[in-house]
Amino acid sequence: MAFLGATSVVMAILAHSMGISLILFRTGSMEPSIPAGSMTITTEVDAEQINVGDVLTVQTPDMNMPVTHRVIAVNDPETVRDLLHQGHTYWTTDGERDWQHKLTFGTTGTDSRADVERELTVEDVKAGHVAVVEMQGDANDSPDSRPYVVSTAQATMAHIPGIAPFVAQLSNPRVLMLIAIVASLLVAWAFWPRTEGSERKPPEQVNPATEDARA
Repeated sequence: MAFLGATSVVMAILAHSMGISLILFRTGSMEPSIPAGSMTITTEVDAEQINVGDVLTVQTPDMNMPVTHRVIAVNDPETVRDLLHQGHTYWTTDGERDWQHKLTFGTTGTDSRADVERELTVEDVKAGHVAVVEMQGDANDSPDSRPYVVSTAQATMAHIPGIAPFVAQLSNPRVLMLIAIVASLLVAWAFWPRTEGSERKPPEQVNPATEDARA
């Protein structure tokens, strides 16, 4: 239990410092590379770090769940031109960025991680503050219906097949309550006062000389 607790603390620190997240796959849009039911380990990357061939997880305000597909194009001139003509807006997260980013986008008030809606400009793309990303699932016949404009994204580092259903159950309130009850019982059992009768008596010391005399 102590080892599991220490491991959880270390993983939480790594997740916060390195932007690591876990993504659960319910569909097979990335098969055979990432089968349905897999769990992927992702890390946060900035727009300028995104390359063709990366498997990214992106989220847009009008989506109920994130999308994880492979990048097939980044900052395609024609796609960027179309979005600029449409007056496309995107969401960015200010705070915890370099000083130049703060000078460019300003601040968002008291919440340093607040999401802010901004209008796309060609300067954003050229400076690497945002990337216009086109993606497609490995199992899909056609690209996604529209490009994604992102300032950050989650890049897949590794995946574990078949573990997603088990991990998903851990977020079930009933399962969490059961785990908490079992852990509480184990802690109570470990620290419960022992009676004298239940304590193991130390082995008696045998004097070799006495044993020889008895013999």
